[in-house]
Amino acid sequence: MARASGFQRRRGERGITVAFVAVSIFALVGMAALAIDLVTLYVAKAQAQRLADTAALAGAKALVEYGITADPQNTQMAWGNGCTQAKAQAIAFANRGRIGGVAPGVVTPCFGSGCAALCPAPGAVGTGFGVNPQMQVTVQSRSLPLFFAKIWGGGTARVKATGLAEAFDPSGTDIPVASRCVRPWLLPNIDPNGGQIFNPGNGQITNNEPTTPGDVEGIVGRRIQLATGCTGACAAGTESVPAVVAGTPPKLSYYPLDLPNPATSLPSCSVGVSYQQNIAACNATPLACGATVDLDVSTGPTNTSNNQVATDCLIGASGPGAGNGQDAVNVGVFPYAINAGSTHSGVAANTQISTSRSVVTIPVYDNSVGTGKPALTNVTIIGFVQAFVDSADATTGEPTIHILNVSGCSSTARTSGATPVGLSEGSAVPVRLIHP
Repeated sequence: MARASGFQRRRGERGITVAFVAVSIFALVGMAALAIDLVTLYVAKAQAQRLADTAALAGAKALVEYGITADPQNTQMAWGNGCTQAKAQAIAFANRGRIGGVAPGVVTPCFGSGCAALCPAPGAVGTGFGVNPQMQVTVQSRSLPLFFAKIWGGGTARVKATGLAEAFDPSGTDIPVASRCVRPWLLPNIDPNGGQIFNPGNGQITNNEPTTPGDVEGIVGRRIQLATGCTGACAAGTESVPAVVAGTPPKLSYYPLDLPNPATSLPSCSVGVSYQQNIAACNATPLACGATVDLDVSTGPTNTSNNQVATDCLIGASGPGAGNGQDAVNVGVFPYAINAGSTHSGVAANTQISTSRSVVTIPVYDNSVGTGKPALTNVTIIGFVQAFVDSADATTGEPTIHILNVSGCSSTARTSGATPVGLSEGSAVPVRLIHP
């Protein structure tokens, strides 16, 4: 009888397993649904962060190319124009991206780690931007559909991310920097208006106030005609003492460099030997402050025709001189604006742009040592000039440039052995992401 009762109890428990399985399946489906929505949000968050970082870098890069980092005295009331342009660049870059397949809903650029909406006011040293302006961008998505979260009454969500970038000018610090795509033109540490570009001891910019029309101050914005400092091919005794020849624009000596590992990916317009190739295309080998370089002793630098063609190739000009399709820089008002030429791919002529092949980095050596002229080998780099190449001269093949920015290396930075900042960048003033 007892055996029969036990059998009846087990018969009464039939179906409980089915109920457990049903409940478990419901829980598993819910967990899977939650996981899918969480992955959706995680991916969207990563996309938002990439956009915020990209936009912040674009805004900081704009501040570099407008020359603001070369004004450590914070004197320029025209900073507001640079801030407006930097904000526009940041917003444009952010809106090119997608979060969950659509453009971001809100893009908020601001300045400094405190995220000031307005451009920092010029003032004494230590206020305003200083030499290392920061750009912060916050990106928020539009409403993202959460398909399975509707079960619990939630149908959408938003994600937000913030990027903070800094334009780092090493001038006056003991931190070394490096630059890629350096052009094979070695400049002396001379401001054509008199004095030095930066102090070779501490790396401080010595003549920094940006130039405006009719203004004789500052290296930034100055237009210069480069003129070779070697008679024929550089060889022992042929280097001349660097000089400035008055004129409009003034001429400044430079010395052709034998850069290692010439560019291998060359535009179809490039010509000549490695010297001309390094003018027309990017030599990806980084050159750091404190590094040593050799002058080019080949006949390549004296080939006027090839030099002119190589420079035209670099800037996208159809011939020597201005107005041949290349981009143009407007230095009438600081900060300066770059406008696309007719040969600039994908952009209508005269459109203001943030990047240009005409913007190059040029190394600087210390001409205050010894006779002032560089040795043929092992010349130490003490800083960089960021310049806009206007055109090539039809007679000499030499470039005319506008100075956009400068950065000096202290003697400590040149000998510290520390890993330089900017190894993967092509600017004299690298831009880097930092943590808020």
